[in-house]
Amino acid sequence: MEKLINKALKKLRKDCEENVEDYKNGTSAFNDFDNTRSGIIDAEEDFQKYLSNEVDACYAWITLVESGRGYYGNFFLEGLIREELFMPSLVRAADLMDKYVSLAIPMIEAYRDKHCLWDADLAGLFLGVNMMLGKWDAAERITKTYHHYLSDKERPEFVSIGDDRWRSPWFLFNLMCEQLGLEYDQASMNYPKNMSPYNEVQDNWQEPSLLEFDKLVYKMADYHLVNSFDNYVEGMSEDDYYDAEGEFEGMRHGFTPLEIMAVLRLREKHGIENPKKFMHPLMNQPLAQLPKLENIPAPKPYPIVDKVLSKIFTKHPEMEKYLSKYSPTND
Repeated sequence: MEKLINKALKKLRKDCEENVEDYKNGTSAFNDFDNTRSGIIDAEEDFQKYLSNEVDACYAWITLVESGRGYYGNFFLEGLIREELFMPSLVRAADLMDKYVSLAIPMIEAYRDKHCLWDADLAGLFLGVNMMLGKWDAAERITKTYHHYLSDKERPEFVSIGDDRWRSPWFLFNLMCEQLGLEYDQASMNYPKNMSPYNEVQDNWQEPSLLEFDKLVYKMADYHLVNSFDNYVEGMSEDDYYDAEGEFEGMRHGFTPLEIMAVLRLREKHGIENPKKFMHPLMNQPLAQLPKLENIPAPKPYPIVDKVLSKIFTKHPEMEKYLSKYSPTND
């Protein structure tokens, strides 16, 4: 089994090599953390369009999450090169995701006639990043906002109620709902029929035995690794390819098991000891190491986003209370 796992890790790393080489050589858009990752550049251009009155506030709001995803991609590539978690990009990604979620309810209500981006699948990324960083206020906001729309029978048609192909977003959402005493009707959602291995972890995440808990981590890590590859077959349709994607497909997700690191942080929050070493090789490589809270920096100022938010609040003063109430600086 260990040989198979190491073989899968080797393949995952090989899949990343070309992108990393392009990044190192400056031949791809993934160069220079502050300015040149393609998603980051595109987002800043879109922010500028809003400041120049070319697009509306809903467009600028959606751009917050696109920028956050861009910084998360940069976090992973820099991490591969440095062989350690690259925190500056990660905390900025978390900050942008939090701002996006904080404004979701008033923005969706203001632009109900538009197809705003509100996809429940993103809950896994949003919750994983913020839980792993120990940003519990942000994780609570994300959970309550998603819960608001999952429970809202009058929600706009474009608001997703989840995807039954992906298990980890539901797992993290369930953990946070348990923490907050929230309930919802799974039967009315696009809820997975099979939640293994997460159902066992959800029931036993407070397991005091390090050995027994490590066995649960092993099952999650195996699931993560197996689902870090897609099942593309040449000639398949776009719809078939969408159905064949692995849950963690794409290099930015493969080496950093956010869902597992989130559980480790949750145990830490409750004073439960975590294993120092793990049986599964995925958990012993640099990008799966839970950072110490004292080593997590605050997000640096992002002037263009501050300008965008200032303009949004000038035009929509009723929205400012959401962000001022939920500002990450108050966490």
